[in-house]
Amino acid sequence: MPALTWNKAMQQQFHPGSPTIFEICCGSAGLSDALRRLGFQVYPVDHSANRHLPKVKVFVLDVSNSNQLMLLETMLHHCKPCHVHLGLPCGTCSRAREKPMPSKLGGHMGPQPLRSAEHLRGFPHLAGADKIKVDLANQLYKSAIRILQICMALGCLVSIENPARSWLWALLAVLVKDTNDQLFISWFANLESIYFDACAHGSLRDKRTKLLATQGVFTSLAADCPQNHVHASWQPYKSDQGVIFPTAAEAEYPSTLCKRMADCVLEASVQMGVQ
Repeated sequence: MPALTWNKAMQQQFHPGSPTIFEICCGSAGLSDALRRLGFQVYPVDHSANRHLPKVKVFVLDVSNSNQLMLLETMLHHCKPCHVHLGLPCGTCSRAREKPMPSKLGGHMGPQPLRSAEHLRGFPHLAGADKIKVDLANQLYKSAIRILQICMALGCLVSIENPARSWLWALLAVLVKDTNDQLFISWFANLESIYFDACAHGSLRDKRTKLLATQGVFTSLAADCPQNHVHASWQPYKSDQGVIFPTAAEAEYPSTLCKRMADCVLEASVQMGVQ
């Protein structure tokens, strides 16, 4: 497959006078939509198998593919965004895989764990579909490291989101160390960890969430559940489509969270001198 290029048609969609945002693995692109409403030029990016309905037009790129990652790198260097957000999928890193199914569904284990603290890159015994899933996810996470290196070089704001207990956080730290780039390792270590219960920002469930981000940008989002509402259940249930896991429903950012994150980006951008 020939390398994709940042061609004239794509470049014409870029307006140098507008501050630019990239949302990688954007899903429903709710954050991009909120930022667009504040006047930012947005580039939400996701692969062709994205199961969410995006709120704004998405650039269809599989950043785990080396050719398409090169295209994204070109776009980043050309646009020089003021903020890049990575909503990396946590499927293979999910700790929910460690929980048994409810007794009414048999009480057995659901989807099996694929990683552990000792095997962050995936269990050595994995085979078949599970091994393919982990290998593809690992390639995506390596691409995320490359994107973060570019962000450091460009001096843009960054943020990464995942469940607080996800194995992703420990794996990213390992992949960063693997670069042997001391400047990048120090830069990554200086990012700020912000924790919040998703229900404090509009979610139906109390998913404990972590943002790893540029210091001071999203500090105000740290919040625990206010204990003034009832949470939707985490229990899997049967439907005509099979067993439904509520964790999938929590992958889409609630609009309240998107608006608050966008406001944080706007404030930080203004402090950076972005018009």
